[in-house]
Amino acid sequence: MSQWAPYLEDAPIGILLTDMQLSLKAANHAAATMLGEIPSELEGMNVRDFILESDSDIFRNMLEDPESTPVRSGRFKTCRGEPLHVRVNVTRDGSSFIWFLEDRTEATDLVS
Repeated sequence: MSQWAPYLEDAPIGILLTDMQLSLKAANHAAATMLGEIPSELEGMNVRDFILESDSDIFRNMLEDPESTPVRSGRFKTCRGEPLHVRVNVTRDGSSFIWFLEDRTEATDLVS
């Protein structure tokens, strides 16, 4: 996120930068807070470790064709294993994916 860091670090949504194997290269403060870790500790972890297995197909389909499936809702889990309902937008940028995460846990809990 180096060139974009000044704009993204204080963004109100979570932003992750991964390589094509989904290894985390950078995370802004909002994403790290959602996942329950500090940004530097997330680097090198894999996004797959945060996706609930039951929702893995949702995100796999997004990654296979991000232009046709730009936004989806699904469930991640925090570093502590707590469920995290997210609305996700994934875009491909050359040899990277940029993930935009919106925490929808509170809104989902209100409906349940």
